[in-house]
Amino acid sequence: MKSNNFNKKVFFTWLFLFLLLAAITSMAMAALEKGTGGEGFITNLLASLYFIFRFPAHQLFWHFFSSNGAFIFYSGLFLNCIFYALLIERISSLIKKRKN
Repeated sequence: MKSNNFNKKVFFTWLFLFLLLAAITSMAMAALEKGTGGEGFITNLLASLYFIFRFPAHQLFWHFFSSNGAFIFYSGLFLNCIFYALLIERISSLIKKRKN
């Protein structure tokens, strides 16, 4: 029987970081769209990174996430962050397994 080597600490750490970055990039994009973000490099960089956090759910199901309100839209961002955290955790687990 295989042992479960899912590292919850790594997963939740990355999930927290991705959620934090998703919130920051979402605010930067909103500020840029409303014209209050200025023309600074950091604001433009953060607004551009927002498109990364919208992938894959929003790119694949844009009509669903954009037409059903803010709760569904941000639920999609949350799902994307879970996807990225799981991806990073699995990659780190694979690297750790190969080192041993």
